[in-house]
Amino acid sequence: MDTPWKGTLRQYVHCVLSRFTLLPIFDYAWGAGEPQERHLRYLGFPLERIRRGYYCADTYKFAPIGEGRIAGHGKTCEWPHVVLYVGRYIAVKNMRRMERAFIKASEGTDWTLLCIGDGDLWNERTIHPSITHLGYKSPAEIQEFVKGAGCFVLPSVYEPWGVVVHEAALMGLPMLCSNQIQSATAYLKEGENGYLFDPVDESSIVSAFKRIMAHSDDDLFEMGRRSHQLGMRYTVDDWCKTVMEFAGKASG
Repeated sequence: MDTPWKGTLRQYVHCVLSRFTLLPIFDYAWGAGEPQERHLRYLGFPLERIRRGYYCADTYKFAPIGEGRIAGHGKTCEWPHVVLYVGRYIAVKNMRRMERAFIKASEGTDWTLLCIGDGDLWNERTIHPSITHLGYKSPAEIQEFVKGAGCFVLPSVYEPWGVVVHEAALMGLPMLCSNQIQSATAYLKEGENGYLFDPVDESSIVSAFKRIMAHSDDDLFEMGRRSHQLGMRYTVDDWCKTVMEFAGKASG
């Protein structure tokens, strides 16, 4: 399950029905994170029958990038003043509001915004000297651009989870995330490795950008290191252990 608990009427109806549908059929429930665990508890699953971590970034692929970033900081105190967005150009991603906020926050600074992706709203992208739109890039190409980034932003109006936040954490990037991105509950600690903002309040996004831009390069390095630590709290190996646990219970 990746649906968080939101307390809607439909979810309360499901809570009643689950006693006759879900609970008699399923031995375990596997949610993406804490918001999904809460939903499963409302549905009637006891804590011992719930597991977290249904989604996991490829730690074998992304963790080495973060390790290289952290090790490389020992050679220079300069941290890239580049905010990276990777995602589709669609309405739910909230890019126009994010772009306007960045322009306001970055005025008089050397910070730039790098956007990678494409989608239905590509032609509506904001053209500005401090914003670069690269269009679609392959996963291998994206990894190369990540090395020159100094912060990750995801402004979505809503994300049931968002594995890309886990990926950004593994790659050692400070983060700015909408408070409607559920994976931020696991991989963003306010003030430690980034900041949350209200995605429909442009002034909130401006404030988050300004807060990250106000940090020294050494501060940003420490935030990146903290991101990497948080990302490594859940790995592919952990995911596999859960699968094997389920398999063992089933065979037993």
